[in-house]
Amino acid sequence: MKSVKPTIPKPSPDIILNNLRDWESLENYVLQENSLKKLFVVTYPLNDDIDDVLIKVCALNDFL
Repeated sequence: MKSVKPTIPKPSPDIILNNLRDWESLENYVLQENSLKKLFVVTYPLNDDIDDVLIKVCALNDFL
């Protein structure tokens, strides 16, 4: 059985801008992005403690 590969458009400035506009218009994603930014930059900026890293991994997995 042969697998079918999806058609992926070649990146261009127009495609990138359209995707970025779509991304920024989704309220839930914007809230998640801001929350992750706060978690990664403000609350746990370093990756020198396994507990901090685990919290980041769990947050990322929860948003998928």
